[in-house]
Amino acid sequence: MAVLCCYCRNRLAARHRQGLCRPCADDPSIPRPHSKFANRGTGNVPPTALPEPTAVPPGPARVAVLEQRALAGQALWSPLDAHLED
Repeated sequence: MAVLCCYCRNRLAARHRQGLCRPCADDPSIPRPHSKFANRGTGNVPPTALPEPTAVPPGPARVAVLEQRALAGQALWSPLDAHLED
């Protein structure tokens, strides 16, 4: 299956060029797609520690907890967080 360039959609994309064709990959004015290897979160630092588990159920209140964890430089998810089944 041929994959087209994710920018111009005219030429075949090369996998090692992040989904872009050669002319688009060589053009510095074209934004690069996000790489799965890019740093994520607030800033460019990896999370430093696992957070304390929360009893807050998934939903709008959990988003506030995730935001606090991100600002503190912690991992967003703890394996002991409350789940929908709890």
